[in-house]
Amino acid sequence: MSPTTQSTTGRNATAYLEQVGLFLNDQSRPVKYSSHADSWYSKCTQKINEEFQNNATSQESIATGLVMTIHGERLLEVDKPKIDEAWGFSLSVCKDYCSRDHINMVLIRIAAPHANDSFMVTILNKTWIRKAFRKLQNQDGVESGTGMLAKANGAVVIAEAAQQVPTRLIQTERALIAQMFLSDHNGWWKQAGDKLKTTRRGVTLSLVAQLSVAIIAWILTAVGSLKTKVGDTEEALVLSSGSLWIWLVPVILGWILVGTQNKAGTMQSALRGASGYRPEIEVADGLRAAPKARNSRNGSTSSPTRLWIFNVAGFQKQEGPAFNYARTLTWINFANNLLVAYEDAIRPHDMNATGPQQPPESQAAPQPSPAGSQASLTHQDSNSILRGPLYEYSTLNELSEAKPIFWKHLAFSILMGALIQWGTTILAFILAFETVVKGLGCRSGSYLIYGILSTAACASLVLSAALSHVAMRGYERIRIAQQQQQQQQQQNEPRLGLGAQLCGAFAVFLRLLGCFLLVANTVWLLLISIWELIGFFDSCYCASTELSRKSLVGSFFSKARMRSRKMRKKHGELELVWDLFSFLWQSLYFIWPLDINTTSTTDKSKRNRSGCGVEAVSVSNVYAAIFPICMMDFKLHLNQNESEDG
Repeated sequence: MSPTTQSTTGRNATAYLEQVGLFLNDQSRPVKYSSHADSWYSKCTQKINEEFQNNATSQESIATGLVMTIHGERLLEVDKPKIDEAWGFSLSVCKDYCSRDHINMVLIRIAAPHANDSFMVTILNKTWIRKAFRKLQNQDGVESGTGMLAKANGAVVIAEAAQQVPTRLIQTERALIAQMFLSDHNGWWKQAGDKLKTTRRGVTLSLVAQLSVAIIAWILTAVGSLKTKVGDTEEALVLSSGSLWIWLVPVILGWILVGTQNKAGTMQSALRGASGYRPEIEVADGLRAAPKARNSRNGSTSSPTRLWIFNVAGFQKQEGPAFNYARTLTWINFANNLLVAYEDAIRPHDMNATGPQQPPESQAAPQPSPAGSQASLTHQDSNSILRGPLYEYSTLNELSEAKPIFWKHLAFSILMGALIQWGTTILAFILAFETVVKGLGCRSGSYLIYGILSTAACASLVLSAALSHVAMRGYERIRIAQQQQQQQQQQNEPRLGLGAQLCGAFAVFLRLLGCFLLVANTVWLLLISIWELIGFFDSCYCASTELSRKSLVGSFFSKARMRSRKMRKKHGELELVWDLFSFLWQSLYFIWPLDINTTSTTDKSKRNRSGCGVEAVSVSNVYAAIFPICMMDFKLHLNQNESEDG
């Protein structure tokens, strides 16, 4: 980039952004009788224009991604560029706003236990934030007439919805975050919360009926096969193949009860609000490590948070509940900051609007939080606490008392994800392994490969998310240091450390590796199902245990001969899956708090267990009753068959 272009762009950054906005508006208008009106190119331009108009933090990256010549030269590479002569967008901009990355959610739900991890961490996070805010609301001196209770209710709804969207605080000074709750816009919090409630997927009685029929029918089918087809090798292999998909039932049921937003963009719409007021909360666009001034005049407009065409932030910036596992630390930091802001706002003393002097980051003491394992609260005078910059990507030490919350939620969610995934996979493996001819064969080996690949993909993506957080923290520190140097008119340019650069590179590599394993595992799982249907496993090689024991091909056996040998083993194998279902359901039932709505203490009669309305109470009771009854009936049939065999 020439010095002339750099200086011109630096002086006229706002003017260039205005020209880009007008140009995108003009290009996004539908043209009558045009063959390209409904094309992918037109829809992509409309998406980019919508993002440019609604998200100020993405304007700079979109503008610098304009391609000005047919040879691919960017905006900053051309002297005196004419915006209305642009040819298109760069690959990175197109990938951010027009790519079909949502296929990742499908792969994650099928080929790896990430859906289980995200599901469990969502439950735990919701429980924690509601308990913590409720304890703050129940303190003496918090009056409903001041509007603080309504603000807290809205903050809880926003925090819950923020789990499936990358959300951050715009304010960069810890001492000023309490102003969010001390402003005169009392109605905004309620409006935002109400809008998010209306866009949340609810539980309907028709859905409950369909799920109930499907689950009961599957249970009765399994019971019937034990009564009439014990010793049937083909029936055992069918059950083993179907067992690979059982884990989807409790996960889907759990997501329905927990509740998610019904479409993309609901968080942005709710935060903008009907009143036009925008507090210090925004949805992060994924291109910038920290929010900058709304009208930046800085000539350095490149986005360093990329490795070639790949965003270092990765799945942390991808919208959707399937990626909640990658936002665990950033979300807890966001929610903990909301708790700190609310606690500061309800203190009886007057808040200092300017706050104490900000010390350097190395000297800043960690901020005490009301986020202990039991939602414990600390009440210290804010002026006695050294407050540093407010980071989007916090370190564990900056979480203070929320640090054990993070480790507990992360460990438990990973444990439950592995338990659900391997519980059903091991069941399928045992059924195939113990079916004649006994031993490691094509079916049992293919199930084992599926489980190993899913675990490897999960480990790769979780480690990638951790490294991405470390790298983005480094980028964010550079951004804040640059802003401070601009204010102090210093010339030294801060540089990113080698450690952060390596973390970013390994994060991208591991994410690509994890995505490759997801694709491979999904294809492998579909191949297993297809091979079952077309009889691929009915071959000499697969009918033996050549892989493990160099064994025979079982040809001379009958159902009556196999009945006594297989019945007792099937008891333990099939009881394993139902005990797994029972454990999962009881975990969901007892982890969910008894009093989950963040209403005032005078409104306790309106509270329910699930927070999804009156119907959800009956849903919890119905399923809590259905599962134990079905299990009792199932085990009674097993005991009856065992006594007949004896």
